[in-house]
Amino acid sequence: MATETTAGAWYRSWRLVAVDGTTFDLPDTQANDAFFGHPGSSRGQRRGAFPQARVAAVVECGTHAVFAAEVGPLAEHETILARHLFDRLSAGMLPLVDRGFVGFDL
Repeated sequence: MATETTAGAWYRSWRLVAVDGTTFDLPDTQANDAFFGHPGSSRGQRRGAFPQARVAAVVECGTHAVFAAEVGPLAEHETILARHLFDRLSAGMLPLVDRGFVGFDL
């Protein structure tokens, strides 16, 4: 966790946190394939080589410490996963999000 002197961790009195999504390759098992799914492929194959999980996370900007994360199937959009994260933000945190996180429904 950032201290008062950690560069990039603060804007005035607010702790800067980023909310964003990413994907991770998973072991190629039937269970992972059934739950998480495979990405498509641009090389003419029917699907990517490995199942992938979609992850949305709250990360402290100054230290890159992960405060909270939600993991779901590849087909689930990061904004859907992120909805479960916003109630885990603490008072005094200023969340930064990218253009995919627009709307009052968040």
